[in-house]
Amino acid sequence: MTDDLSVESRKAQIMVSYAMDNITKETQKVLREYLQHKHLESLAKVIAYLELDSTEADELLQMYDYDTRDKIFECSKQFQKTDDSVIAEADHVVKSAFINCEEDYQIIKENLPATGRDFSEKAVHDFRAKTPVLKEKLDKCVFNIEDIVYLKDRDIQKILRDVDREKIAIILKFESDEIRNKIFRNLSERAAKMLQEEIDLLGPIPQSQLNNARSYFVNTIFRLEIDEGMDIFSRDSFWNF
Repeated sequence: MTDDLSVESRKAQIMVSYAMDNITKETQKVLREYLQHKHLESLAKVIAYLELDSTEADELLQMYDYDTRDKIFECSKQFQKTDDSVIAEADHVVKSAFINCEEDYQIIKENLPATGRDFSEKAVHDFRAKTPVLKEKLDKCVFNIEDIVYLKDRDIQKILRDVDREKIAIILKFESDEIRNKIFRNLSERAAKMLQEEIDLLGPIPQSQLNNARSYFVNTIFRLEIDEGMDIFSRDSFWNF
């Protein structure tokens, strides 16, 4: 691969950047509007999420008297953007607004592989930092259950140490032979035998239970990516140019 980007790669980079920016702007717009009519702690959490300074917060809280504004901003100082309660508050606001960014996510999913590894890693990292409330939604654009076959064996072994065997059994009951073989060859002979027995004993599985197991598995991969530096971008299949 040369340092020079192809026209298609540059076009893909522009499209992904535009889509990510649009999602972030729509999210921030909804959160800013939310500041105008909710109780103090909720307001404080949204201020923390948006990382507003006192001047910016004051401009959005003009309907309150000065003392109330001060109380809200002081309350916001106890929170960080990445706090679970802050993200939960922001998530509630965004979902309540019913904003639709599906087209942007589709653009990201279709074009991210053509942007190049360096751009993709930075774009995903920056988006997660700017818009953590939608991290899980973005992650689905980056990695699907089918991508397991492209992970390195040592990473598969890390994942298998962290996930519940019952959920692995549920997943493998419905996945391709390629995925099953990838999992089984990274287990000891005894562990593989026990897993196969568990798969054989499974009865009918509701679609919701299968979806939950797949989501759990993929979320484990992203947690390990952050906690242990697992490189989900190392798979050659991701880069199609």
